[in-house]
Amino acid sequence: MTTAPLISNAPDISTDDYVVMGLATCFIKDDDGVHEVQIVEPIPSAALEAIVKGIPTS
Repeated sequence: MTTAPLISNAPDISTDDYVVMGLATCFIKDDDGVHEVQIVEPIPSAALEAIVKGIPTS
């Protein structure tokens, strides 16, 4: 079974492809103190497998 390309100039990306994103909390220190910043970042496949299996990642 073949799937139609999702983006015409990227035929290797299809509707079956996905990316898992996570929300990370980081801290930036400057002259005014420490500031909390939230960043959306992709979760690597190895970390995703560990999360699904319930293995602690940090």
